[in-house]
Amino acid sequence: MPFGNQSLSTNNLKYLNGGQALRDLAYFITKMSKGGQYRITTKNPWITIGGSYPGAMAAWFRNKYPHLTIGSISSSGVVLAVEDFKMFDEQIYLSAIKSGEFCV
Repeated sequence: MPFGNQSLSTNNLKYLNGGQALRDLAYFITKMSKGGQYRITTKNPWITIGGSYPGAMAAWFRNKYPHLTIGSISSSGVVLAVEDFKMFDEQIYLSAIKSGEFCV
């Protein structure tokens, strides 16, 4: 929360986007690698990992900052938003019903 209680104000919401998240991670990796803290150096390899939205972020990070990672694992990385994606809910329902009505 870089702006304290004002982080979610309308003026500061412009910083809550995918591009800024990627820049934040690049900054973190760069600072951690150069600081010598926690025995991390520029020789330590980094791999981005995530599933669903974090999976998309992991893949986007590897694409945008290939010099900062040696790889990326993106499980079900969602790269195209779909409004009213009912198939997801239907699949969850069909999977849950296999365990019984109580699960649904």
